[in-house]
Amino acid sequence: MKTFALIGAAAYIAERHIKAIKDNGGDLIEIVDVCDIVGVIDRYFPNCKYSTKLTTKPDYVSICTPNYLHYDHIKQAVELGCNVICEKPVVLKSHQIDELEALADLKGISINCILQLRLSPAVEKIKRKIKPDLNTVELTYFTPRGDWFNKSWKGDKEKSGGLLFNIGIHFFDLLIHLFGDVDDFGGIRWSADITTEGVLKMRTALVRYALSTSFELAKEPTRIMKINGIDIDLTKGFDNGHTLSYEKILKGEGFAIHEAKASIELIENISK
Repeated sequence: MKTFALIGAAAYIAERHIKAIKDNGGDLIEIVDVCDIVGVIDRYFPNCKYSTKLTTKPDYVSICTPNYLHYDHIKQAVELGCNVICEKPVVLKSHQIDELEALADLKGISINCILQLRLSPAVEKIKRKIKPDLNTVELTYFTPRGDWFNKSWKGDKEKSGGLLFNIGIHFFDLLIHLFGDVDDFGGIRWSADITTEGVLKMRTALVRYALSTSFELAKEPTRIMKINGIDIDLTKGFDNGHTLSYEKILKGEGFAIHEAKASIELIENISK
């Protein structure tokens, strides 16, 4: 049985990691957070240790902290000799990926990214619609968030990286995974860092995207990719993305840290 510690247990996304550990037969031996609102753990691992600083050496450390803390927490876990599983975005600066990968290689351990959209059943539908030359793609991702969102660390660009890192990173990763590198981009329009749209010229696709956290544009989450005129809903039928991600990681088939680099570089370039 593999042992786990989780840093950032009070985060919204943390329960998905906790459930994934449980579903895959792991043992969560420690949760770490400066916030003590972590009662959700009792439903999964009632004997789990709670602390504000990592005190154990598990097989894996799962990281669910705010984006700006990912680099430091990954580095701490790697230096301890633990494998790492990190929520998106793995880091906010692409050069940090090279640094962390080199350190992990020295330690002989792995750093795994959660890129669960690549595992969605909708991806197989998309692949069947892809043409070998040029595809036309429209990506619409509206995920309405209340006043709290921009007043929390998520609304602080220095801490979150901004809208594209907050909600766009998984979709940009999926687009690069499906259609190859981005040759150019443009048509970018912003509205108070809660809405943005633009165009990506990719190796095999011309992509128009629109991302927003505004309640004015959508009352419910909307995650639609229209490829060559056909709508594919990325929301439906994918409730176990983290469980499947952990399953693959434990089999040695997870997504390594370098696989997240292209989407991070793209956001860096768009945000300049």
